[in-house]
Amino acid sequence: MLVDRGHRELPIRPDYVGKNLPTARSERVNVRVTEVDGVEGPVTVPLAAFKFAHGGPSIETPPPRLGQHTDEVLASLGYSKADIAALRAEGVI
Repeated sequence: MLVDRGHRELPIRPDYVGKNLPTARSERVNVRVTEVDGVEGPVTVPLAAFKFAHGGPSIETPPPRLGQHTDEVLASLGYSKADIAALRAEGVI
């Protein structure tokens, strides 16, 4: 996994992903992850880095497929169905 630190990309393990990345091997950052059912198989997602007193975030639905909402987003930007079909025919989307 590559993480952009603003001036360089660092190869790091997934358990180092967080706001404050370690700069030395002696520093440790733990990231809790869970596996959820995705549309095309299991997906690993990060959990909150802290505990809530009551409840907290939860995953209710799998993430969308790549391009699942493309037509809706383009339509909301003013593209007509014909424009979207032309973009798809040209291989743009």
